Amino acid sequence: YLAYQTMGKGSKDKTVEVLLVASKKKMVQELEMVINQANLGLPIVDVDAFALCNCFEFSYPELLGEPNYLLDIGGQQSAVCVFSRRQPVFHREVSFGGHQLTDHIAKLLNINRQEAEKIKLNGPEGLSADQAASVANSVDEMLSNWADELKRLIGFYQTSMPDAEMASKLFLAGGASLLPGLSKKFGQDLNLEVSHIDPWRKVNKNPAKFDESFLYEVGPQFVVPMGLALRSVTG
Repeated sequence: YLAYQTMGKGSKDKTVEVLLVASKKKMVQELEMVINQANLGLPIVDVDAFALCNCFEFSYPELLGEPNYLLDIGGQQSAVCVFSRRQPVFHREVSFGGHQLTDHIAKLLNINRQEAEKIKLNGPEGLSADQAASVANSVDEMLSNWADELKRLIGFYQTSMPDAEMASKLFLAGGASLLPGLSKKFGQDLNLEVSHIDPWRKVNKNPAKFDESFLYEVGPQFVVPMGLALRSVTG
């Protein structure tokens, strides 16, 4: 299945830039089959990266006039987007995610994934000094590799897109983006201002029903779902 979005004038006379989107029919048909078996409707099939951009556009209207890098770090893979000129202009998926770190810690310490996940999220409490240092060094090295991958993508964006604009801010989303020290590490390695997307920023929240501190804490995990939900609001 193919779809496209006209981005604006092209670099040559009488041409336009077009963002082309393609999806394998089998993937869409499998989704349709599952939804039909659940007796539900399927009004739209979206892409994580576009949902990410949709949430950012809704939540940060004052930043839409400047370029920004968006990164959603999932379990198996991550989505990188450049949002510029009030629309997504560049998108790539990269093969790093939170599960990669969990598996690495499990192998390093010879423990199961559940124990490794706790160490990843809560820190090396209960480990020996040598084990804690080994985990810290390994995680730092892996985050450096992730930052290098982002550098390559940003460089590719600059060389492949006409009139590519450099961004000074990186916005994070996804559960794995909450890893302690990740935002600071990316800020140092990429020389960017790094922060997390707050999907509730423009949402009226009832303090009698929702704990605002909890919403803020888990917010990055709901950026893509929020972007999907906004389809019914923004059309």
